[in-house]
Amino acid sequence: MRQQLGMVQDIQIQLDMYPSANLDNPEWLKHYAEKHLIETKTEALTPSDPVAYFHLCNGVLIENIHKGTDLSANGANRLAGVMVKHLYDLKKIDKNQKAYATEQKIVESREVKSLLSVKDTDIN
Repeated sequence: MRQQLGMVQDIQIQLDMYPSANLDNPEWLKHYAEKHLIETKTEALTPSDPVAYFHLCNGVLIENIHKGTDLSANGANRLAGVMVKHLYDLKKIDKNQKAYATEQKIVESREVKSLLSVKDTDIN
């Protein structure tokens, strides 16, 4: 089993859509980071985040989202240093790759799935 961290990129663009963004609220940050990874697409309907796209094509499980882990100046400018924990489970990589390639199915942990179930209006 191999674990890897990958940065969530270009989320700053999304913040313009949310003028009431609460960057001090870890749940808000995690919720919108997850929305960015799952919902923001290019014209070709692939994830707009090139790091996420790379990992998804390689059979990753999105295991968790952490606030304040990228403390570099660059990381702080990208939604308060939020990072995504990618899990590569060697027994499931092929299955995950096929699911993404054929159905654009993104494999996520229960905790990450729960972030999307929260309504935008419930987070302040």
